[in-house]
Amino acid sequence: MTPHKLVYLDHPSTSWPKSAQVLPAMSRALACAGSPSRAAHHGALEADRLLRFARRTAAQFFGLRESPGLIFVPGATFGLNFVLQGLLEPGERAAVFCGEHNAVTRPLGELARGTGVRLRWIATDPEGFIDLADAQRAVSEARTKALVCQQASNVTGALQPISALAEIAHAQGALLIVDAAQAAGHLPIALEELGADAWVCSGHKALRGPAGSGLAWLAPELPVRPLVVGGTGAGERFCDPDPRHRERPGDYEAGTTALPAFCGLAGAIEELRERQSAFHATEHQRIARLIDGLEALEVPTLHLIGPRDSARRVPLISCYDERYDSDRLAFDLDSKFNIAVRAGRHCAPSLYDALGLAPSGALRFGVGPQTTEEEIDYAVEALGLLLQ
Repeated sequence: MTPHKLVYLDHPSTSWPKSAQVLPAMSRALACAGSPSRAAHHGALEADRLLRFARRTAAQFFGLRESPGLIFVPGATFGLNFVLQGLLEPGERAAVFCGEHNAVTRPLGELARGTGVRLRWIATDPEGFIDLADAQRAVSEARTKALVCQQASNVTGALQPISALAEIAHAQGALLIVDAAQAAGHLPIALEELGADAWVCSGHKALRGPAGSGLAWLAPELPVRPLVVGGTGAGERFCDPDPRHRERPGDYEAGTTALPAFCGLAGAIEELRERQSAFHATEHQRIARLIDGLEALEVPTLHLIGPRDSARRVPLISCYDERYDSDRLAFDLDSKFNIAVRAGRHCAPSLYDALGLAPSGALRFGVGPQTTEEEIDYAVEALGLLLQ
């Protein structure tokens, strides 16, 4: 095969290239002679204006009429720690989908060990979708504070039935907490209609923003303790033990704001808002072409993970071959063909165990809005050569 320029298919990990509006937005933030909420001089006021604009931009994109409940966080892992640790009290119970990322399972594991939070794992079906009947049982068999589920899997790509899960949770008086790290940017999301009580996403994946940016949305009146406290916030309190009295968003964004990252995220969201229909159509077509291409290889030992229907998944596909270690295949794709993918268990070992997959994990391909048909065909051909 002819040597090729970089074919980047590791978008589920982090998008590349970033939106063209990211760097200008970050530069404007860096040019401010001050920080938001840190003074009344013109530089600090300009920084405050940029932060308010960034929050309003994100809120509008996700269908929110008001923005105070939308909290800027350094990423989905921080945001999920913030929500889970801020909501679950010692001894309370959470029902959790077994396919969750470590950004969910590890904070919950720490809570279980440290405060006695009780966990009930919810089963998956063979395609990686949450078992709704088991979810119903999980929240019905004992008093449950929260049901926790991803909006889309970073392994199977499966889009989970969030509206149905919201009905199941709320009927039993439970909260629904959603990890949207793999969903935000890949599909239209209206947070006030979704049914979630807390929803968290990263900014550096399909939103195409910079690393160090993310969002956590809290439903109105939801009492959540801050994960980090310090500067900003209302008044000069020493402490406020009642989480119902937290000021949003200030009490949840302690310390000096990472203004360049959050402005960069807003810049990316502005471009996505203008072009999301075209982006979504391209991604849908490319992942369908990739799935068809992998199946057309007709390699008996090659297995695809997750739903075949691209409409039921975000634009990623994981696969494995019975004969080869996935890490070796990823290395060869990179070193021999200049194709960037990710191999392993993708920080979701419980899902790999539940699906009975190999300990070496899988090879994951993820497309973005700038992925071309020619790149898809090249990647399929390259994998086919390695599997001969």
